[in-house]
Amino acid sequence: NIVREQCEQNTSLIRVTVGEQDYAQEVEKALREYRRKANIPGFRPGMVPMGIIKKMYGKGVVAEQSYRKASNSVFEYLQKENIDYLGDVIPSEEQGAFDFENGTEFEFVFEIGEAPEIKLELSDKDKMTYHSIKVDKKMHDDYRSNFLRRFGRLVGCRAR
Repeated sequence: NIVREQCEQNTSLIRVTVGEQDYAQEVEKALREYRRKANIPGFRPGMVPMGIIKKMYGKGVVAEQSYRKASNSVFEYLQKENIDYLGDVIPSEEQGAFDFENGTEFEFVFEIGEAPEIKLELSDKDKMTYHSIKVDKKMHDDYRSNFLRRFGRLVGCRAR
């Protein structure tokens, strides 16, 4: 569930509600992976009971997977709604604390800076200056040697 709220002129808040059914599969998959890689004294590698893995890593995995789901949902929403934004999508200060141990539904609040709409009207009276750059041999060689020095790599070759 995604809700967009206009805050200021070019700033919006996006509230994403993530329920347990949204992230449950990813959490189970991640916990199985932790279980497979776990090396805890007293247990054979990969044979640690799931209850111990959930107790050790459960809260962190739920936090990670629910945030990932919310973040992906925001980017899908922005792409679907064709919203132009500046910079990055950041978590909002309005967002409260989460109880990942007991809670099953979390509301994430993200803030975006929207790109302002620019209307540029040109008429036949407006003059535009077009620059024509002449590239001479020295300038070309300087750029080429600079790029070779910065991005080139040494490769050994065998002498015959």
